[in-house]
Amino acid sequence: MALIDTFDRFDPPTAQACGINLSKLLWVRGQAISKTSAAIDPTWLPGVRAVNGPGTFVERVIDRAIKALNLVVQSGVCTLVVLDFIDVPASAVRRLPASTWFRIERAIEGSDTAVLILGAQPISRSAGGRSIVMGGDQRVLWKGDHDRSRRVAGVRSRASVSAARWSHGQTVDTETTLVNAV
Repeated sequence: MALIDTFDRFDPPTAQACGINLSKLLWVRGQAISKTSAAIDPTWLPGVRAVNGPGTFVERVIDRAIKALNLVVQSGVCTLVVLDFIDVPASAVRRLPASTWFRIERAIEGSDTAVLILGAQPISRSAGGRSIVMGGDQRVLWKGDHDRSRRVAGVRSRASVSAARWSHGQTVDTETTLVNAV
């Protein structure tokens, strides 16, 4: 498995505690960017282009993540590649040309590799791909009786699955349980 960590938000100790075998994970770290706009140089804010530069700082980080995705998919060493776009601003994703998604689709086509793109909003859909939207009535499950001893035990949610060739989507109830929740 490979993780393209666009903004370097992955936490290895937490992943290992959740059962991910880190020795079998290819972690491609992106550029760490603070979530506060005050921490970013004003000339690098999204939408502010350098005079002769290759785009905004965020656009360059996104471009590097997509190039890393293409390299990992073309190498064929991983059967699952996850692209983390959760913290990518929606405006930056909308500025990506449609050809970006077609290139990714062509790289995957005919291979044994699956690509999962994680995002806070719907990002792309290929002709044969699926879109999974989590939402609706999400509920956090807790362990412990007192506020000071409560721990997250899992999440119960509803997912909507759709594809370009389906006349209607399907709804699936999901529940995620944290294995090491004490």
